Formats: sequence, structure tokens, C-alpha cells
Amino acid sequence: MTVGNESREASAHRGSAENRRQRRFKTNEAQVLACRIELPNEDANAGTVVDLSNNGMRLLSNGQFRVGQQIRVIMETDLPTEEFVGEVRYIEPWVGGQTILGCSLNENIGDDVLHTLADQGFLNRRSDPRIEVTHPAKMFWPLHPDRIDIELRDYSNGGLMIQTDVVIPDDKRLRVCIDCEDDTDFCVETKLQWKRVTDKGCIAGLAFVHGDAPQRVASVLGINVPGDEDAGKRKSGRGLRTALFFGLAVVLLLVAGLAVLQFSGNNSSWGMIFSR
Repeated sequence: MTVGNESREASAHRGSAENRRQRRFKTNEAQVLACRIELPNEDANAGTVVDLSNNGMRLLSNGQFRVGQQIRVIMETDLPTEEFVGEVRYIEPWVGGQTILGCSLNENIGDDVLHTLADQGFLNRRSDPRIEVTHPAKMFWPLHPDRIDIELRDYSNGGLMIQTDVVIPDDKRLRVCIDCEDDTDFCVETKLQWKRVTDKGCIAGLAFVHGDAPQRVASVLGINVPGDEDAGKRKSGRGLRTALFFGLAVVLLLVAGLAVLQFSGNNSSWGMIFSR
């Protein structure tokens, strides 16, 4: 009986340790991930996803909850999984009468869901950091030669997030033209990755088509991104340090060799040795 209890406790400890090792991804503050929290035999509550991992999430809501309560979470966006069922594990009071719920899930959130949330701009799983910007620009695409007004919302080495009042058609190559200080336009080719239509307009994620686009766009927006010139300087500096290191090593070996000759009774002068 004791062995069984110890086994269960060890298993629970291992499970909690595994849960702590799960990486948590915070949602984007600039793009709130709204959700609906449903309880058995009770009215649903509106909520916001604060962060999530493969086996849990934290939610912010005005509703009343208790630890151990079964909940169903439906996120208000298109996802491969429609709903997430879990249990309230802890409750934290928050400002304005709101509550933060720490929830475990009955089934793990798949990587396809996390990738979709990242592609839609709700979640950042990318290695490239996203930099928030606010900059006016224009955009047009094939069969729509008239430029539409857009606003750049953020920048990364992979692309841009934009907002516009016009609903962008699916599967389109989009040409973005950014206003410059000298009254000229800088244009860059992009392709639509995702879009979301809200009451505030259309929010979309665009990917750069050409490899030199990130540095060129960063330059126009005044964002400091290491470019090829900086990389060349770093490479040149490493080469100079390597040459100095090997030169010093040769001198030390030569000095050591001369010392050995002196101790061995060879009276050759230093000048004679270097003149050979």
C-alpha cells in the first residue's frame, strides 16, 4: 500500500516537472486573442488568452470560477482544433474585478495550432523578433491597380503586419510602397500569409519575397538591423585577430627555440641566427 502511494506521488512529481518544462508562449498585446469560456450548465463567459503551452493556458475573464471546475475554451479565430477542454488548476485575482485562470488541458495543443496562431499574429514563436511600428504606406495587387491606404503595424526579418480598411483577396502577391522622407516611394514585393477581418478593418501578415527586402525595408523605416556591411566588418575583424594570434605564436616558438639552443651550449649569437 505504501509502495503504491509512493509510486503515485513520484508519478505526480514527474508529471508536474514535465509540465514546468513546457515552454509557454505569450500572446501579442497588440492583437488580443479573444475566447469564449463555457462551463457545464452555466452561461458562457468572454475571456482573453494570456499565454499557452502544449498542455495548458492562462485566461483572463470577468466570470466567476472555482478550482477543479471543468471548462471548455473556444478561441475566436480559425484553428485546426475548434475547442479545448480542461480544468481550472488555480485562480488569481486581477485588476478591475477580473480573474486569471490557470488551466490544464485534457489533450495537448498541437503544434499546428501554435503555428496557426503565430501566422495569424496572435503568438510569437519565431526566432526573428517583431518590432512594432506605425508608418503609413500604400498597397496594390494584380487586377487592382489603384493604391489603397495601409498602416504598417510591425516588422520582422520575415515580413510585415499591416492594417487596412479594404478586405485583401486571398492568395495574392501584394506590392507595398512605403512613403519616404524625400517624397519618394520605396516599393517591395510581398505575399499574403494570413488575414483577419475585424470591425476595425483587415489585419494581415505579409512575407517578403526577395532576400534583400528585410534590410531595405528596415533602412526606410529607420530600424537598426545588422546588414552585410556590418557582417563584413565583423569577418574582417576576426581575420585580423586570427593573423595576430598566429604571428604571436610564431614569435613565441622562435624565442623558445633560441632558449633551448642557449641552454644546450650553442653560443650562436642572436644576430647570426636572425641573419640566416
